[in-house]
Amino acid sequence: MLKKMISFLLCLGLPAAFAACGGNKQPDGAQSASLYVAKEADVAFLDQAYEGRTAYHGEFHDHANTGGTSDGKQPLNIYKSVMDSLEIDFATIVDHKQALHMELELWDDTVFIGGSEPMAMPSGLVAATYNKMHFNMVFTDANGLINTVKEYDALYPARGFNAKDYPADYTGTDAEKLAGGWHFTYLYGDSTPSKEQMAQLIDIIKKNGGMFVNVHPLANGYVDSPNPLDHWYADWTGFEVFYGYSGPAPAQPSTQKNYEMWKNLLTMGKKVWCTAGSDKHNMPNTDALSTVYSTAKDAKEHFEHFKVGDFVCGPVGIRMTIGDTHMGSETDFTGKRVIFSVGDFHKSAIDPTHKYRVELHTDKKVVFRQELTDPAQIAYFAVDADETAAFYRVEIIDATTGLLHALGNPIWNTK
Repeated sequence: MLKKMISFLLCLGLPAAFAACGGNKQPDGAQSASLYVAKEADVAFLDQAYEGRTAYHGEFHDHANTGGTSDGKQPLNIYKSVMDSLEIDFATIVDHKQALHMELELWDDTVFIGGSEPMAMPSGLVAATYNKMHFNMVFTDANGLINTVKEYDALYPARGFNAKDYPADYTGTDAEKLAGGWHFTYLYGDSTPSKEQMAQLIDIIKKNGGMFVNVHPLANGYVDSPNPLDHWYADWTGFEVFYGYSGPAPAQPSTQKNYEMWKNLLTMGKKVWCTAGSDKHNMPNTDALSTVYSTAKDAKEHFEHFKVGDFVCGPVGIRMTIGDTHMGSETDFTGKRVIFSVGDFHKSAIDPTHKYRVELHTDKKVVFRQELTDPAQIAYFAVDADETAAFYRVEIIDATTGLLHALGNPIWNTK
């Protein structure tokens, strides 16, 4: 709060050459920075919209050693200890084909978000020359995943989830069953799920309080199709843009390809959230962090924001509203202001020798670019919404390397 107050007070006395609170200057050749000054009322409105919420940084795709069908390298207690040392607030553990990890004594709902990555499923959604797709099903508890398995299996027992025939006197829990055999059966040919069946699965996941994420879509040859629609199954789902890169600025070719594919989906009118994931199967790391604003360090609350798209793909805090609507959702832009702030960088995300800039994007153009001279300060921005824009979204760029640093999720125009 002190940083915000200092930043705001400084902003009130800045000349027109400065565009936002925090003394962050407009690059040469861009539009007049005074157009984007956050007024006192804008700052107050944004702070009230996020009142009581603090930035938390964590991983949204990784695996631990939890038994069953898990292939992670580290047990949850070691994982949690390393998270503390790195100042990582949460981790999403999506161990393959099981719910067992979410019922272990070491599981901590304040730190861990749960779910499962069913692993490769031969994809009939694209041409036969393409390989296999992966996806994550993310939930607050084991029951959401178990119920999803049962409901989808009841619809397509030969095409999706397949449970082993356990003896009538078997006393194991549903989570133990899922570890032992209740998992996706990978069938080829005519048994491959259609796009419609994938959409049904997504509906069941959402019904059970979960979130669907298309993970590493253009890495490792999975569904390596140039057609964006081969990578889209339904709106209000995640698309893993930042994937497994080293360092706070993504440099892997697959990450750039994922980013271009995500932008193409947005241009086509698809409402898809960008996500990040390290997927290292080993120690926690700061390579692919996400940022979410919550009222407490509680993984269940963090996930409530994730499953409505109100989070940042990257290690930087971005808050944004258009009217009363937060990132990841939609509203009518008529007569409203786009108000957002940038700050709350994770400690791993600031290199004192680098420069950073913020960009505001619509479906039609980059509205403005702004240098952040002091990432440690909270910088506020605002502009009247263009009623003809399909969406607004924020990007943070490492201006020294030219690489993406963080992506805020869009707010879409209902018109």
